[in-house]
Amino acid sequence: MSVGEEGRFGSSSLRANDADLADAAHLWKSAYVHIPFCAHRCPYCDFAIVDESVEDDGDHQRYVDAVVREIEMETSFSPLDAVNFGGGTPSL
Repeated sequence: MSVGEEGRFGSSSLRANDADLADAAHLWKSAYVHIPFCAHRCPYCDFAIVDESVEDDGDHQRYVDAVVREIEMETSFSPLDAVNFGGGTPSL
């Protein structure tokens, strides 16, 4: 961004430099994996879910396989520092 006089929008302190860009390559990289399988929908939840009262039909394994494929594709050049899991009915 380089608009106006020095000290305003064009301030050198606001411009990315090569060192900033190099540091960005080393930022923490994580993934959140939502587990959509629930015994029932909780009143506070607005996530997409799969109702567990309906027969499974292999949904769990297909979902796990898809998550693993996605993580493998996304991490082929840059590994993850953390994987966070969430969702699902808390009592399960």
